[in-house]
Amino acid sequence: MTKEQIQKRQKAVAAAIGSVQLEGLEPSEQTIKNMKQFAEGKIDAQKLRAFAIVEAKR
Repeated sequence: MTKEQIQKRQKAVAAAIGSVQLEGLEPSEQTIKNMKQFAEGKIDAQKLRAFAIVEAKR
């Protein structure tokens, strides 16, 4: 991934977390960790989605 792609993902992750917080919710530490891994290019969107589904079922 390029530096620009990582920056774009980081902004998207920050916006998503902010949106959830504006709704009065707080994402779990694991969800934030997974989203940061996605932003850094360590996991892809499919893996992030799979983690989110597991988290939602808890």
